[in-house]
Amino acid sequence: FTVDELTKAFDFDRVDTVGPVFDLEKLTWLNGTYLREQSDAEFLAAAQPFLPAGVSGAAITPVLAALRERTKRLSDLPDQLTWLATDPPVPTVSELTAKGLPVETLPDTLGAIAETLERLDPFEPATIESAIDGVVTQREANRRRLFMSTRVAVVGGPVSPPLHETIAALGRERTVARLRAAA
Repeated sequence: FTVDELTKAFDFDRVDTVGPVFDLEKLTWLNGTYLREQSDAEFLAAAQPFLPAGVSGAAITPVLAALRERTKRLSDLPDQLTWLATDPPVPTVSELTAKGLPVETLPDTLGAIAETLERLDPFEPATIESAIDGVVTQREANRRRLFMSTRVAVVGGPVSPPLHETIAALGRERTVARLRAAA
């Protein structure tokens, strides 16, 4: 509508006098939809002011698609990226084994993943996923359980973007150090 068209089409008889309803849940859903439709560059530009201190847009590039899919409000980003901004405390054995590997295989398996990733070149999501799958095959481990223990060791909890992308964003040195500390 132009202003003239709007003026001609507007009629006070069609204005509802009942109080409007503000639905925060629907607004949050709509905001998430808007964020998912943005390009990588638009999402990065919008996210920049909300990134935790010390985290740049380049650091989240490997996890960008997953973050965009999971983000309903840009203010959610600091909670989703705490594992990237600061080193979490070393997880306990019970945290590592809950829905993860059995305690008797945990140290050796996490150590094997650390060794594999330390030698990996190039260090990018596709090669990381292949390398970890190689450890799964070599150790005849349950892939889901191995990924869960690895995720908890790397990010300090059971929730993160896809593991291989998370590891790529974190970087080789920090990932290997966290895996060895957890082992």
